[in-house]
Parts: sequence; C-alpha cells; structure tokens
Amino acid sequence: MIIYFEGVDGSGKSTLLQQISLMLKKENYEVIEDGNKLIPTHPKSENRISEENLYKELHRMAKSPKIYLLDRGPISDDVYRQFDKLPPVTRLVSIIDFVRLHNNSIFTIYCRTEKAEEYMRQRGDDNPVALKNHRAISEIYDIVMARYADQVKNVRVYDFTKTGEFTNLMSAIKIFCYKGVERYEQTNDEVRA
Repeated sequence: MIIYFEGVDGSGKSTLLQQISLMLKKENYEVIEDGNKLIPTHPKSENRISEENLYKELHRMAKSPKIYLLDRGPISDDVYRQFDKLPPVTRLVSIIDFVRLHNNSIFTIYCRTEKAEEYMRQRGDDNPVALKNHRAISEIYDIVMARYADQVKNVRVYDFTKTGEFTNLMSAIKIFCYKGVERYEQTNDEVRA
C-alpha cells in the first residue's frame, strides 16, 4: 500500500509523514518511511527512474502489505518541471490512470496551508525554484490536485494549522490501512486455496 504526500515546500509533508509513521508502527504495520527513494524522479538524481520503471515500482508498492510512505513523487516532478523546463518522468494523465487502477491501495494527502511560504522561509529552505516561485507553484498544485482528486479515490487535503484535521486524517488512514491489509490477506488466502 502507498500513502502519498504531496504539496509545496513548507506545507508540512515531512512532519506529517513522521507522525503517521509513528502511529502506524504502534498499530504494528510494517512501514517503509522513505519509499520515495525507490522512485527518484528529480532530474538531477544520478539514478533518475524511467517512466516504465516508475510504474513498475509503484505497482509493486501498491500490491504489497507493507505501507510505503512517499514524500513527493511523480506529481511534484510534473509541477516543478514547469519551472526549470526539464522534462518530467511522466504526466498527470498517466499518474491519474495508474492511481485509478490502484484506487484501493493508494491514499493521497495533499498538504496545503496558506502559511507554507512563511514556514519554508523560517526553516531556511534553499531550493531556489521554490524560493523564487512559491506562490505560482502553490497555484499550480491547487489546480493539479483538484483535477487529481476529482478522478481518484482516497484523497485528503490536510492543513496542519486547522484544529481537528489531524485526528480526522488519522482515522481515515487507519481505516484505509486496515482494509488494505484485510484485502491482501484475503487475496493470499484465495491463492493458497
């Protein structure tokens, strides 16, 4: 299974990932915190993944009983490549098609807060693209993630500055993970029978 975190710099993705990881480990799930390292999409990565291998790896993760936490991935690659004019590994339409095929195995969290740029600057980020284009990147994310959420299941918008959102999100994730493991065990029982 995959829990996929998206959002602009400073939106709380990394902090939320750590909190979810701790909660899932307490529930005795096998969690892979750095699943995004298995799908390096950044153009400066020396082992940047191909589109074909990206989807093979995502398919493997989605079908696994382990929970892979992805701090960004192909959607970020598509958004940020609009600013450095480099080609993305894949396009949004292909990402949507893939996620629709794996709707019950992928939970997407769009981290979004009006204070993201302020938090990014406070923590001293040095990403020149994000520093220069933060507002434009946020606007593109809003458009891309609205289209994405319109066409796939299990998408939540999360704003860490709003009271109560964390508890609601954690409840939804617990249900998603429980059902996912149950489906996996059921499928394996059928294969063994």
